[in-house]
Amino acid sequence: MVAAVVFPDVEAHLIGRVQAALDGRREPFTDGVRVSNRWPETADGPVLDPGRLVVVRDDGGPATSDVRATARIGVNVWAESEAVVSDLANMVRAVIDAMPDGEPVVYARMARPYQVEDEAGRPRMYMTGELSVRGVSL
Repeated sequence: MVAAVVFPDVEAHLIGRVQAALDGRREPFTDGVRVSNRWPETADGPVLDPGRLVVVRDDGGPATSDVRATARIGVNVWAESEAVVSDLANMVRAVIDAMPDGEPVVYARMARPYQVEDEAGRPRMYMTGELSVRGVSL
């Protein structure tokens, strides 16, 4: 019989942990960063320039044991200049790599961020990674 397991909301966990870590930093490039799972919108539509933005996405992944699963994640980072987006993306990568504490992230491994073309010409970087997360048995 297979145990019923509820896995954590990886996006919500990443948003909370990354936002708290960036808010607690003193580097100028961590000021005013918004962390979310989507591009910000208003009642009139998408925000044209959200400033410094980190968008995390959970791309799913398999259960790997009775209470663990692999979460494949993608992270986009935008900022006002190539220098700032590079510093910010590298900080986000380091923050996620340092997350394993068993509650619920057991293992984290992020690829180095790289520049990607942005449709509106904004400085943007992207990275992927995998987390091993612990679920809760029912």
